[in-house]
Amino acid sequence: MKRKFYCYYLPYHRCDEIFLILIILCICVTSSKNSKPNILMIIVDDLRPSLGCYGNSLMHTPNIDQLASKSVVFNRTYVQQALCGPSRTSFLTSRRPDTTRLYDVHSYWRKSAGNFTTLPQHFKENGYHTVSVGKVFHPGISSGHTDDYPYSWSVPPYHPSTEQYRRSKVCVGADGKKCQNVVCPVDVSTQPEGTLPDIQSTQYASDFLKNMSTNQNKPFFLAVGYHKPHIPLKYPKEYQSLYPLSRMKLAPDPTFPKRLPLVAWNPWADIRERDDVKMLNVSFPFGPLPKDFQLLMRQSYYAATSYMDDLIGYLLASLDTYGFSKNTIIIFVGDHGWSLGEHQEWSKYSNFEVSVRVPLMFYVPGLTNKHRSDEPVFKHHHLKLPQTVKSFNKQLVNTNKIPSDVNFQRGNNSFISHVSKGNNSVTGTPSHYPKAKDMFYSETHASGNIYRTFDKRIKNDFEKDLKITNSLVELVDIFPTISELAGLQVPHMCPENSSKTVLCTEGLSLVPVIKQVVFDSSTENRKNKFLKINEVSWKKAAFSQYPRPSDVPQENSDQPKLKDIKIMGYSMRTGQYRYTEWVSFDPFTFRMNWSEIHGRELYLHHFDQFEDHNDGEMPCLTETKYITEYFAYKLETTLDDERSLCRSSSSHLSDSSQYDTNYGSLFSQIQEVSTESESPLEFISRVIHMLWSSILTTVFLIILIALPVSMIGFGTAYRDECPKQPNIPIYLLVGGCFGIIKVFLMLWNQKRKRDYERFGEDDDDDDIDDAVMIRTIKFTGYVLTVFLLCWFIAGNIWFYDIWTPNYEQPLHDPKNWCSQIVYRYSFYQFIICYCIIGLQFFVLIILFCCYWCSQSKGDKSSG
Repeated sequence: MKRKFYCYYLPYHRCDEIFLILIILCICVTSSKNSKPNILMIIVDDLRPSLGCYGNSLMHTPNIDQLASKSVVFNRTYVQQALCGPSRTSFLTSRRPDTTRLYDVHSYWRKSAGNFTTLPQHFKENGYHTVSVGKVFHPGISSGHTDDYPYSWSVPPYHPSTEQYRRSKVCVGADGKKCQNVVCPVDVSTQPEGTLPDIQSTQYASDFLKNMSTNQNKPFFLAVGYHKPHIPLKYPKEYQSLYPLSRMKLAPDPTFPKRLPLVAWNPWADIRERDDVKMLNVSFPFGPLPKDFQLLMRQSYYAATSYMDDLIGYLLASLDTYGFSKNTIIIFVGDHGWSLGEHQEWSKYSNFEVSVRVPLMFYVPGLTNKHRSDEPVFKHHHLKLPQTVKSFNKQLVNTNKIPSDVNFQRGNNSFISHVSKGNNSVTGTPSHYPKAKDMFYSETHASGNIYRTFDKRIKNDFEKDLKITNSLVELVDIFPTISELAGLQVPHMCPENSSKTVLCTEGLSLVPVIKQVVFDSSTENRKNKFLKINEVSWKKAAFSQYPRPSDVPQENSDQPKLKDIKIMGYSMRTGQYRYTEWVSFDPFTFRMNWSEIHGRELYLHHFDQFEDHNDGEMPCLTETKYITEYFAYKLETTLDDERSLCRSSSSHLSDSSQYDTNYGSLFSQIQEVSTESESPLEFISRVIHMLWSSILTTVFLIILIALPVSMIGFGTAYRDECPKQPNIPIYLLVGGCFGIIKVFLMLWNQKRKRDYERFGEDDDDDDIDDAVMIRTIKFTGYVLTVFLLCWFIAGNIWFYDIWTPNYEQPLHDPKNWCSQIVYRYSFYQFIICYCIIGLQFFVLIILFCCYWCSQSKGDKSSG
């Protein structure tokens, strides 16, 4: 265990002065060194945020959820390229792919781009013992065939011996023969060496912690990389029982998106190479997988994720068992996402949200987790499997024996780690994972928000302690964040040309965001109205990119080599939008040509959160033209290396002449929307939104203000001149007051939406205050609508009270009946309101007929 040293002032003789001062200095240095926190970095391959802590109630991931409950969880984290090698090199050097010049896995950045300092190297140079277990750097050429040893690691990286069988035929097919399948649940005892790579990595990491607990003279940086759920989906078959096929559903958008430029789509060639997929005889490149096989793929991905979660639970419990959980910072991250049938894709290799969004969480003892010293921080939450927990843990311990020639070199000490057979050192009472109905979060599947949503009806400690943020984060932010948390030098921002700069970052430290989230989540801070913290000013966009060899999908579209890259797709994700532009790229000069555009994508996440409708290919829509032009300009000026290639001022968004609205094309706009809408409701909704954002609607609302204003005037002037029915003037006065509030609210909301969607003037962060304000405004609008409708009905009843077909002129004397002026005004006011209501129904009928006619015409033409 770590020993504490304290500096005392000791009495001494003059002859011993120098000697004692040196002793005190040495003790102080020792104390300073030992005060540094340890680092555990967990990197998972191909992991999308399909986790319980990210709102997926189908998933069984209790151990990652446990870690999330004690961490700050980042809900919107994006990779810089959805491919293992470039992504890992990017966040481990804190530089984007255009800086590392690694877009494939066939070059080493130290030779091709610059001798950049990596994250573990930075810690190693600051007195840490750095160890790599499993897949941390992408192995092979992209890490110098050594996983960047000895630059980054104190000892040679550990790779499980069973990795050599990853392409072997070890999967049992339907006919009983061994195959190389993508769906591969296995009996671990029948596998080569009787184990699997991730089991070996977990045991090696656990044994490292055990050895460090007895010989800790410097802090450690331990990076553990898990292969699963990377393909092949090879995992212990027991985990398949957690996800019965009867509960599996297809992706919410399993078809090829309309108006998607072909350059944006990838044909998942690596999946097609597997034996089980070959047997399906799927056509290249657009042939979809059969639905039953899609369900099998999704089932195995989820099962492999739960298998990985179980191993992480074992690792976290080891951290606690050996006394490191309260002085170790934990980072959990995925290197990129993965498509599970969305957009008819089964891989990463794209700029879609499902490919570039990943889970990220930081556990910082004493900051993100206020834990009692007498309780364990982490327990291994076992899953309910056909095989008992005890036998599985015994298998985990026994199946990985560290060879005797492996040693952990630490300064002048070396020792051999060996596993005792049948001895499971991880203790703790197992707690079973709750059933889906017991989860406090819910997931919307085919509709609704894809991000984390909570069921506020259920309250428990886990929900109370959860700290989650929607701040936009990039993986290049990890390097400076860990450095600051550990008290090391935080790399400065890289200059424009950083090839000669050894240590710098192209990200930002997340520490201010972490502190803000922790502060906001504190119950005491929420109750104390006088205790405030300065709001964090944070980035408004996250950037990703992906290369392509051609405009159409071909065999090497997924992973083109550098010499074959002709197009680069740059994607910018803001709070509500994703804009992607595919431009020409020169692989020899590493320069893009913004004047040669091969495709554009624009997704409005507040309407299209699954990115199924590319509005960037609808130039006739005025609304999307504004947004597309704005993001095209922002993307180019942000990413252009020399800045001299930016557009001339005549094409800047400030030139309002280019945005003149051509309302004569309204019919063509409606016609185009009708051709790509899936249902009448979708068509009507999109057209109404298009009309609502137009200037015509603004003009109509401004004119409409005259109605409630006149109602207020007449109601005030004639409030005592309708004795037969005194409620009429009250109806006019109250209806006018609330009516003018409703019209002004509609005008403000319309202006806000147009400014937000065209120029991004509003905050692009989905912070809590903004979300509460929007919900409050919407709720107020709904309440006003219901009230005005009920008030209108009441006014009709009161007016009918004094209506008579055979009234006589003297009855209009105010003393006897009702003022003729207020009577006639009320009559015309009702007529105008009925016309407005009728106009709305008329528009809905016309839109439905337009959709029906366009669909009928399309069917005839296709026939």
